[in-house]
Amino acid sequence: MSKIEETIKILLFSNKRKDLLLMLKDGARSIDELRDELEISMPNLIPHLKILENAKLIWRKKKNVHLTERGLLCVEALINFLNSIEIINNYEEFWKNHDINGIPELFLMKIHELGNCEILEYSSASVYEPFRKFSKYLLRTTELKRISPVFHPQCYQIFTDMVKNGKKVQIILPEEVISEIRGGNRKIIERFVTQKNAQLMICRYPVRVGLTLTETFLSLGLFLRDGHFDVYRELLSFDESAIKWGRGLFEFYRKHSVLYDY
Repeated sequence: MSKIEETIKILLFSNKRKDLLLMLKDGARSIDELRDELEISMPNLIPHLKILENAKLIWRKKKNVHLTERGLLCVEALINFLNSIEIINNYEEFWKNHDINGIPELFLMKIHELGNCEILEYSSASVYEPFRKFSKYLLRTTELKRISPVFHPQCYQIFTDMVKNGKKVQIILPEEVISEIRGGNRKIIERFVTQKNAQLMICRYPVRVGLTLTETFLSLGLFLRDGHFDVYRELLSFDESAIKWGRGLFEFYRKHSVLYDY
């Protein structure tokens, strides 16, 4: 058995060891505390401690148990793994029906950061319905970042009103959508981009996600497996970790984009 396989076995094949390590994440605990919280007898606890010591995941000083640096790294990875599994299980239907390959790999590996989510479902494909759902949150925000693989002309009146009210709005669209705009919706876009706080960018990287992001929430949309963008369902999160994840995703696409030249 390789060292990696051995470590995985130690971390995942015993709930007692897993719980013990998680209990040590925030600092040392006494052996008596571990025994009581794990509801385990001392003779049954000691073998688990020895296994973790031999794997260099913990060290003991008198009656206190500490995580080693290696142990702390493994626990952080374990928490991320468990949170990822929870996200996958809790929203299984959402992931099953959508093309998750649209999420860049770097962010797919950090999917646990989405935290506590809810599924927003819209009764119609009206472009205004998502914004009606978000309206109470948008009133309290000062900026909006948006990535969209599709173009809805009606939305840009909302965006124009937002920037006129002093809010900063940044939008990223793929090249093919920009080409469509230049063919028939140039004036709508120009009314938006000529505003002081408005910014429209053209992305040269394939855009396979929809993102609406403010200081207080993130909404994530994906393509269905049949190749159509899902306008009926989005994943919504208010967690700080999700907002941070969304900022990173927006920045990823921004680095592959150039300003729209009108």
